[in-house]
Amino acid sequence: MNKSNGSSYDFSKPDLNQPNKHHLFKNIVSSELEENLSTVTDIINLIIKSIYKLQSIHENETVLIEEGAKVNLLGLEVDFYETIRLFKINLIKNALRKSKGRQNKAAKLLNIKKSTLNAIIKKYEIYL
Repeated sequence: MNKSNGSSYDFSKPDLNQPNKHHLFKNIVSSELEENLSTVTDIINLIIKSIYKLQSIHENETVLIEEGAKVNLLGLEVDFYETIRLFKINLIKNALRKSKGRQNKAAKLLNIKKSTLNAIIKKYEIYL
């Protein structure tokens, strides 16, 4: 404590032979920040590589779908048109169940005309 002004800070000249606590703290914090920055940079690079890889996979799979081929999505073989057919059948069956078999109500649930619903039912031979 400095006796002349009553403050708790020591205004005397620092001993240059003693390690400066502030300087040591600054070096420790700086070192930790550099390590964290390096880790964050590695994570960002990994994310960027993953995005490019996913983009490439997506582009390849999209081209195959547009050509109507069987597609291998994340290890699963998928036939685009068969998947769409099954989706339509399930959607219509669910609408018919909810409407207790009434095609007018099922068509309204699906937001399509009754004639469109009838055509799909005939095309895919859908029976409950």
